[in-house]
Amino acid sequence: MINKLKKINKEYIIIIILMLIYAILSFTNLGSFKVPKTYFNFNQDNEAIIELNDNYNISKIRYYTGNKIGTFKLMISNDGINYEYLKDINTNSVFAWEETIIDENAKYLKFTATDYNQVLGDIQVYNELNEKITVLSGNKASKVLVDELSTVPDDISYMNSTYFDEVYFARSAYEYVNKIDTYEWTHPPVGKLIMTIPIYLFGFNPFAYRLMNNLAGLLMIPVIYLIAKRLFKNPISAILAAILITFDNFHLAESRMGTVDSILVLFILLSILFMLCSFDKNNNLKKQAIYLLLSGLFIGLAIATKWTGLYVGLGLAIIFFVNLFTNYKDRLKKLFKININSILLWLNMIITVPLLLFYLLLLFNKNIANKILILYFIIIVIVIL
Repeated sequence: MINKLKKINKEYIIIIILMLIYAILSFTNLGSFKVPKTYFNFNQDNEAIIELNDNYNISKIRYYTGNKIGTFKLMISNDGINYEYLKDINTNSVFAWEETIIDENAKYLKFTATDYNQVLGDIQVYNELNEKITVLSGNKASKVLVDELSTVPDDISYMNSTYFDEVYFARSAYEYVNKIDTYEWTHPPVGKLIMTIPIYLFGFNPFAYRLMNNLAGLLMIPVIYLIAKRLFKNPISAILAAILITFDNFHLAESRMGTVDSILVLFILLSILFMLCSFDKNNNLKKQAIYLLLSGLFIGLAIATKWTGLYVGLGLAIIFFVNLFTNYKDRLKKLFKININSILLWLNMIITVPLLLFYLLLLFNKNIANKILILYFIIIVIVIL
Protein backbone atom coordinates (compact mmCIF):
# COMPACT_ATOMS: atom_id res chain seq x y z
CA MET A 1 0.00 0.00 0.00
CA ILE A 2 2.80 2.40 0.95
CA ASN A 3 4.75 1.52 -2.21
CA LYS A 4 1.64 2.14 -4.30
CA LEU A 5 1.16 5.58 -2.71
CA LYS A 6 4.81 6.43 -3.33
CA LYS A 7 4.41 5.42 -6.96
CA ILE A 8 1.31 7.62 -7.33
CA ASN A 9 3.06 10.52 -5.61
CA LYS A 10 6.01 10.22 -8.01
CA GLU A 11 3.64 10.38 -10.98
CA TYR A 12 1.90 13.46 -9.60
CA ILE A 13 5.25 15.14 -8.92
CA ILE A 14 6.26 14.56 -12.55
CA ILE A 15 2.97 16.04 -13.78
CA ILE A 16 3.40 19.08 -11.51
CA ILE A 17 6.95 19.59 -12.83
CA LEU A 18 5.67 19.36 -16.42
CA MET A 19 2.97 21.94 -15.62
CA LEU A 20 5.56 24.28 -14.10
CA ILE A 21 7.77 23.96 -17.19
CA TYR A 22 4.79 24.62 -19.45
CA ALA A 23 3.70 27.58 -17.31
CA ILE A 24 7.16 29.16 -17.63
CA LEU A 25 7.16 28.64 -21.40
CA SER A 26 3.60 29.82 -21.97
CA PHE A 27 3.45 32.80 -19.60
CA THR A 28 6.80 34.26 -20.68
CA ASN A 29 6.03 37.26 -22.92
CA LEU A 30 2.38 36.26 -23.14
CA GLY A 31 1.33 39.85 -23.72
CA SER A 32 1.71 43.40 -22.49
CA PHE A 33 -0.39 45.07 -19.83
CA LYS A 34 0.33 48.48 -21.40
CA VAL A 35 -2.16 49.47 -24.09
CA PRO A 36 -4.46 52.51 -24.28
CA LYS A 37 -7.69 52.21 -22.34
CA THR A 38 -9.42 55.40 -23.49
CA TYR A 39 -10.60 56.11 -27.03
CA PHE A 40 -11.69 59.06 -29.10
CA ASN A 41 -15.18 58.39 -30.45
CA PHE A 42 -15.88 59.99 -33.81
CA ASN A 43 -19.42 61.08 -34.61
CA GLN A 44 -20.94 63.49 -37.08
CA ASP A 45 -19.60 66.60 -35.34
CA ASN A 46 -16.39 65.28 -33.76
CA GLU A 47 -12.94 65.97 -35.06
CA ALA A 48 -9.66 65.22 -33.36
CA ILE A 49 -6.87 67.80 -33.49
CA ILE A 50 -3.29 67.01 -32.47
CA GLU A 51 -0.92 69.91 -31.78
CA LEU A 52 2.88 69.65 -31.74
CA ASN A 53 5.09 71.94 -29.66
CA ASP A 54 6.65 73.30 -32.87
CA ASN A 55 6.69 72.90 -36.63
CA TYR A 56 8.31 69.61 -37.59
CA ASN A 57 9.09 67.56 -40.62
CA ILE A 58 6.83 64.64 -39.69
CA SER A 59 8.03 61.26 -40.93
CA LYS A 60 5.17 59.08 -39.63
CA ILE A 61 2.44 58.73 -37.06
CA ARG A 62 1.67 55.67 -34.93
CA TYR A 63 -1.86 55.11 -33.60
CA TYR A 64 -3.83 52.49 -31.68
CA THR A 65 -7.05 51.20 -33.22
CA GLY A 66 -10.25 50.42 -31.32
CA ASN A 67 -12.91 47.75 -31.79
CA LYS A 68 -13.81 48.86 -35.33
CA ILE A 69 -11.86 49.33 -38.53
CA GLY A 70 -12.57 52.35 -40.70
CA THR A 71 -11.21 55.23 -42.73
CA PHE A 72 -10.00 58.54 -41.33
CA LYS A 73 -9.22 61.71 -43.26
CA LEU A 74 -5.96 63.37 -42.21
CA MET A 75 -5.46 67.11 -42.69
CA ILE A 76 -2.40 69.16 -41.70
CA SER A 77 -1.82 72.81 -40.87
CA ASN A 78 0.97 75.14 -39.75
CA ASP A 79 -1.26 77.73 -38.06
CA GLY A 80 -4.19 75.68 -36.77
CA ILE A 81 -6.65 77.64 -38.94
CA ASN A 82 -6.02 76.71 -42.56
CA TYR A 83 -5.93 72.95 -43.07
CA GLU A 84 -4.83 71.02 -46.14
CA TYR A 85 -6.09 67.52 -46.91
CA LEU A 86 -3.19 65.08 -46.89
CA LYS A 87 -4.45 61.49 -47.16
CA ASP A 88 -6.92 58.86 -46.02
CA ILE A 89 -5.82 56.50 -43.26
CA ASN A 90 -7.36 53.02 -43.35
CA THR A 91 -7.18 50.99 -40.17
CA ASN A 92 -6.56 47.33 -40.96
CA SER A 93 -7.05 45.60 -37.62
CA VAL A 94 -8.71 46.07 -34.23
CA PHE A 95 -6.87 46.76 -30.95
CA ALA A 96 -3.54 47.00 -32.74
CA TRP A 97 -0.80 49.56 -33.18
CA GLU A 98 -0.50 50.73 -36.78
CA GLU A 99 1.44 53.50 -38.49
CA THR A 100 1.35 55.55 -41.66
CA ILE A 101 4.05 57.56 -43.48
CA ILE A 102 3.55 61.35 -43.59
CA ASP A 103 6.78 63.10 -44.76
CA GLU A 104 5.31 66.61 -44.46
CA ASN A 105 5.96 69.78 -42.42
CA ALA A 106 3.17 70.64 -39.97
CA LYS A 107 2.34 71.68 -36.44
CA TYR A 108 -1.31 70.58 -36.37
CA LEU A 109 -2.94 67.34 -37.50
CA LYS A 110 -6.71 66.98 -37.82
CA PHE A 111 -8.52 63.63 -38.01
CA THR A 112 -12.11 63.16 -39.13
CA ALA A 113 -13.91 59.85 -39.69
CA THR A 114 -15.63 59.00 -42.95
CA ASP A 115 -17.62 56.35 -41.05
CA TYR A 116 -19.19 57.58 -37.84
CA ASN A 117 -18.87 55.78 -34.52
CA GLN A 118 -15.25 54.91 -35.30
CA VAL A 119 -12.67 55.04 -32.51
CA LEU A 120 -8.96 55.70 -32.13
CA GLY A 121 -6.62 55.30 -29.19
CA ASP A 122 -3.47 57.32 -28.58
CA ILE A 123 -1.50 58.89 -31.43
CA GLN A 124 2.28 59.40 -31.47
CA VAL A 125 4.06 61.60 -34.02
CA TYR A 126 7.69 61.05 -35.16
CA ASN A 127 10.26 63.38 -36.76
CA GLU A 128 12.60 62.58 -39.66
CA LEU A 129 15.04 60.92 -37.24
CA ASN A 130 12.31 58.56 -36.12
CA GLU A 131 12.22 60.25 -32.70
CA LYS A 132 9.02 60.83 -30.76
CA ILE A 133 7.70 64.40 -30.88
CA THR A 134 5.94 65.99 -27.93
CA VAL A 135 2.25 65.73 -28.73
CA LEU A 136 -0.45 67.98 -27.23
CA SER A 137 -4.20 68.07 -27.42
CA GLY A 138 -5.38 70.56 -30.03
CA ASN A 139 -8.94 70.66 -28.67
CA LYS A 140 -10.67 69.53 -25.49
CA ALA A 141 -12.16 66.39 -27.01
CA SER A 142 -8.76 65.19 -28.22
CA LYS A 143 -7.21 64.78 -24.76
CA VAL A 144 -7.91 61.03 -24.82
CA LEU A 145 -5.59 60.75 -27.83
CA VAL A 146 -2.54 61.96 -25.89
CA ASP A 147 -3.24 60.84 -22.31
CA GLU A 148 -1.54 57.43 -22.48
CA LEU A 149 1.49 58.04 -24.70
CA SER A 150 3.63 55.96 -22.33
CA THR A 151 1.89 52.91 -23.81
CA VAL A 152 3.27 53.60 -27.32
CA PRO A 153 5.67 50.70 -28.02
CA ASP A 154 9.10 50.93 -29.59
CA ASP A 155 8.16 48.00 -31.82
CA ILE A 156 4.76 46.80 -33.00
CA SER A 157 4.35 43.10 -32.25
CA TYR A 158 1.98 40.46 -30.87
CA MET A 159 2.99 41.68 -27.39
CA ASN A 160 0.96 44.89 -27.83
CA SER A 161 -1.41 44.15 -30.71
CA THR A 162 -3.99 41.55 -31.72
CA TYR A 163 -3.17 38.94 -34.35
CA PHE A 164 -4.86 36.04 -36.15
CA ASP A 165 -8.38 35.30 -34.82
CA GLU A 166 -7.91 37.55 -31.79
CA VAL A 167 -9.47 40.21 -34.01
CA TYR A 168 -12.76 38.30 -33.52
CA PHE A 169 -12.60 36.67 -30.09
CA ALA A 170 -10.71 39.31 -28.11
CA ARG A 171 -12.86 41.95 -29.75
CA SER A 172 -16.05 40.11 -28.74
CA ALA A 173 -14.79 39.77 -25.15
CA TYR A 174 -14.21 43.55 -25.06
CA GLU A 175 -17.69 44.18 -26.46
CA TYR A 176 -19.32 41.86 -23.88
CA VAL A 177 -17.53 43.67 -21.06
CA ASN A 178 -18.62 47.06 -22.38
CA LYS A 179 -22.13 45.84 -23.35
CA ILE A 180 -21.68 46.68 -27.03
CA ASP A 181 -23.32 44.74 -29.87
CA THR A 182 -20.85 41.98 -30.70
CA TYR A 183 -19.35 41.78 -34.17
CA GLU A 184 -18.68 38.03 -34.02
CA TRP A 185 -21.72 35.89 -33.13
CA THR A 186 -21.31 32.89 -35.43
CA HIS A 187 -19.93 30.85 -32.53
CA PRO A 188 -21.67 30.43 -29.16
CA PRO A 189 -20.59 32.85 -26.42
CA VAL A 190 -19.30 30.74 -23.51
CA GLY A 191 -15.60 30.80 -24.45
CA LYS A 192 -15.70 34.53 -25.09
CA LEU A 193 -17.52 35.12 -21.81
CA ILE A 194 -14.83 33.11 -20.01
CA MET A 195 -12.24 35.40 -21.65
CA THR A 196 -13.93 38.40 -20.01
CA ILE A 197 -13.02 37.24 -16.46
CA PRO A 198 -9.39 38.50 -16.48
CA ILE A 199 -10.48 41.53 -18.51
CA TYR A 200 -12.71 42.56 -15.61
CA LEU A 201 -9.75 42.01 -13.25
CA PHE A 202 -6.84 43.50 -15.23
CA GLY A 203 -8.50 45.66 -17.86
CA PHE A 204 -8.45 45.02 -21.60
CA ASN A 205 -4.91 44.21 -22.68
CA PRO A 206 -3.11 41.38 -24.55
CA PHE A 207 -2.17 39.54 -21.34
CA ALA A 208 -5.75 39.60 -20.05
CA TYR A 209 -7.49 38.43 -23.22
CA ARG A 210 -4.98 35.60 -23.69
CA LEU A 211 -4.93 34.41 -20.08
CA MET A 212 -7.91 32.00 -19.96
CA ASN A 213 -7.00 30.22 -23.19
CA ASN A 214 -3.45 29.82 -21.86
CA LEU A 215 -4.68 28.44 -18.53
CA ALA A 216 -6.84 25.96 -20.44
CA GLY A 217 -3.73 24.82 -22.32
CA LEU A 218 -1.94 24.33 -19.01
CA LEU A 219 -4.79 22.28 -17.51
CA MET A 220 -4.79 19.96 -20.52
CA ILE A 221 -1.56 18.38 -19.25
CA PRO A 222 -3.05 16.60 -16.19
CA VAL A 223 -6.25 15.81 -18.11
CA ILE A 224 -4.30 14.15 -20.94
CA TYR A 225 -2.34 12.22 -18.31
CA LEU A 226 -5.53 10.91 -16.68
CA ILE A 227 -7.10 9.97 -20.03
CA ALA A 228 -3.97 8.13 -21.15
CA LYS A 229 -3.74 6.31 -17.84
CA ARG A 230 -7.30 5.03 -18.21
CA LEU A 231 -6.80 4.05 -21.84
CA PHE A 232 -3.41 2.32 -21.54
CA LYS A 233 -3.52 1.22 -17.88
CA ASN A 234 0.16 2.12 -17.75
CA PRO A 235 1.69 5.07 -15.82
CA ILE A 236 4.68 5.29 -18.18
CA SER A 237 2.42 5.69 -21.21
CA ALA A 238 0.35 8.28 -19.35
CA ILE A 239 3.42 10.32 -18.38
CA LEU A 240 4.73 10.07 -21.95
CA ALA A 241 1.40 11.48 -23.23
CA ALA A 242 1.73 14.37 -20.73
CA ILE A 243 5.31 15.03 -21.87
CA LEU A 244 4.27 15.08 -25.53
CA ILE A 245 1.57 17.70 -25.01
CA THR A 246 3.84 19.76 -22.73
CA PHE A 247 6.45 20.17 -25.46
CA ASP A 248 4.07 20.29 -28.44
CA ASN A 249 4.84 23.59 -30.19
CA PHE A 250 1.44 23.76 -31.88
CA HIS A 251 -0.32 23.32 -28.55
CA LEU A 252 1.87 26.03 -27.00
CA ALA A 253 1.27 28.49 -29.85
CA GLU A 254 -2.49 27.85 -29.94
CA SER A 255 -2.89 28.28 -26.18
CA ARG A 256 -1.04 31.62 -26.16
CA MET A 257 -3.59 33.24 -28.48
CA GLY A 258 -6.59 35.24 -27.35
CA THR A 259 -9.05 32.75 -28.83
CA VAL A 260 -11.27 29.99 -27.39
CA ASP A 261 -9.75 26.90 -29.02
CA SER A 262 -7.85 25.64 -25.97
CA ILE A 263 -10.92 26.27 -23.81
CA LEU A 264 -12.95 24.20 -26.27
CA VAL A 265 -10.43 21.34 -26.31
CA LEU A 266 -10.18 21.32 -22.50
CA PHE A 267 -13.98 20.91 -22.22
CA ILE A 268 -13.88 18.13 -24.83
CA LEU A 269 -11.07 16.29 -23.04
CA LEU A 270 -12.89 16.55 -19.71
CA SER A 271 -16.05 15.12 -21.28
CA ILE A 272 -14.00 12.22 -22.68
CA LEU A 273 -12.28 11.66 -19.33
CA PHE A 274 -15.56 11.42 -17.40
CA MET A 275 -17.08 9.20 -20.06
CA LEU A 276 -14.12 6.83 -19.63
CA CYS A 277 -14.56 7.01 -15.83
CA SER A 278 -18.18 5.93 -16.25
CA PHE A 279 -16.99 2.71 -17.94
CA ASP A 280 -15.23 1.49 -14.80
CA LYS A 281 -16.76 -1.88 -13.86
CA ASN A 282 -16.34 -1.10 -10.16
CA ASN A 283 -18.78 1.82 -10.36
CA ASN A 284 -22.14 1.59 -8.67
CA LEU A 285 -25.17 3.15 -10.34
CA LYS A 286 -24.83 6.43 -8.45
CA LYS A 287 -21.15 6.86 -9.30
CA GLN A 288 -21.71 6.03 -12.94
CA ALA A 289 -24.58 8.53 -13.12
CA ILE A 290 -22.33 11.26 -11.66
CA TYR A 291 -19.59 10.57 -14.22
CA LEU A 292 -22.10 10.65 -17.07
CA LEU A 293 -23.56 13.88 -15.68
CA LEU A 294 -20.10 15.48 -15.68
CA SER A 295 -19.38 14.15 -19.18
CA GLY A 296 -22.63 15.66 -20.46
CA LEU A 297 -21.94 18.91 -18.61
CA PHE A 298 -18.55 19.42 -20.23
CA ILE A 299 -19.63 18.41 -23.73
CA GLY A 300 -22.50 20.87 -23.27
CA LEU A 301 -19.98 23.56 -22.36
CA ALA A 302 -17.90 22.58 -25.41
CA ILE A 303 -20.93 22.97 -27.69
CA ALA A 304 -21.68 26.33 -26.06
CA THR A 305 -18.09 27.40 -26.83
CA LYS A 306 -17.86 26.29 -30.47
CA TRP A 307 -20.21 24.35 -32.73
CA THR A 308 -17.52 21.73 -33.38
CA GLY A 309 -18.31 20.34 -29.92
CA LEU A 310 -21.42 18.77 -31.48
CA TYR A 311 -19.26 16.35 -33.49
CA VAL A 312 -17.51 15.23 -30.33
CA GLY A 313 -20.89 14.78 -28.65
CA LEU A 314 -21.94 12.49 -31.49
CA GLY A 315 -18.67 10.57 -31.19
CA LEU A 316 -19.12 10.13 -27.44
CA ALA A 317 -22.66 8.86 -28.00
CA ILE A 318 -21.30 6.21 -30.39
CA ILE A 319 -18.60 5.22 -27.87
CA PHE A 320 -21.23 5.01 -25.14
CA PHE A 321 -23.43 2.61 -27.13
CA VAL A 322 -20.48 0.51 -28.32
CA ASN A 323 -19.39 0.09 -24.72
CA LEU A 324 -22.98 -0.66 -23.72
CA PHE A 325 -23.38 -3.52 -26.20
CA THR A 326 -19.83 -4.82 -25.71
CA ASN A 327 -20.62 -5.51 -22.08
CA TYR A 328 -24.22 -6.48 -22.77
CA LYS A 329 -24.01 -10.21 -22.09
CA ASP A 330 -22.05 -10.02 -18.83
CA ARG A 331 -23.91 -7.11 -17.34
CA LEU A 332 -27.43 -7.53 -18.69
CA LYS A 333 -29.35 -6.69 -15.54
CA LYS A 334 -27.21 -3.74 -14.50
CA LEU A 335 -27.18 -2.24 -17.98
CA PHE A 336 -30.94 -2.56 -18.24
CA LYS A 337 -31.32 -0.52 -15.06
CA ILE A 338 -28.95 2.29 -16.08
CA ASN A 339 -29.66 2.33 -19.81
CA ILE A 340 -32.56 4.78 -20.08
CA ASN A 341 -31.63 6.98 -17.12
CA SER A 342 -27.97 7.31 -18.16
CA ILE A 343 -28.75 8.15 -21.76
CA LEU A 344 -31.42 10.68 -20.84
CA LEU A 345 -29.13 12.27 -18.25
CA TRP A 346 -26.25 12.59 -20.69
CA LEU A 347 -28.41 13.94 -23.52
CA ASN A 348 -30.07 16.33 -21.09
CA MET A 349 -26.69 17.88 -20.28
CA ILE A 350 -25.82 18.26 -23.98
CA ILE A 351 -29.04 20.13 -24.69
CA THR A 352 -29.86 21.85 -21.40
CA VAL A 353 -26.44 23.31 -20.57
CA PRO A 354 -26.09 25.33 -23.82
CA LEU A 355 -29.72 26.48 -23.54
CA LEU A 356 -29.19 27.75 -20.01
CA LEU A 357 -26.00 29.54 -21.05
CA PHE A 358 -27.74 31.13 -24.03
CA TYR A 359 -30.46 32.31 -21.67
CA LEU A 360 -27.81 33.96 -19.49
CA LEU A 361 -26.43 35.61 -22.63
CA LEU A 362 -29.73 37.47 -22.97
CA LEU A 363 -28.46 39.68 -20.14
CA PHE A 364 -25.67 40.83 -22.44
CA ASN A 365 -27.34 41.04 -25.83
CA LYS A 366 -30.83 39.82 -26.71
CA ASN A 367 -30.43 39.95 -30.50
CA ILE A 368 -27.18 38.00 -30.54
CA ALA A 369 -28.60 35.38 -28.14
CA ASN A 370 -31.65 34.85 -30.36
CA LYS A 371 -29.50 34.38 -33.48
CA ILE A 372 -27.26 31.83 -31.77
CA LEU A 373 -30.25 30.01 -30.29
CA ILE A 374 -31.96 29.65 -33.69
CA LEU A 375 -28.70 28.43 -35.24
CA TYR A 376 -28.27 25.93 -32.39
CA PHE A 377 -31.73 24.41 -32.95
CA ILE A 378 -31.09 24.16 -36.72
CA ILE A 379 -27.82 22.27 -36.14
CA ILE A 380 -29.45 19.96 -33.56
CA VAL A 381 -32.23 19.10 -36.06
CA ILE A 382 -29.66 18.43 -38.83
CA VAL A 383 -27.63 16.14 -36.55
CA ILE A 384 -30.77 14.21 -35.49
CA LEU A 385 -31.94 13.79 -39.09
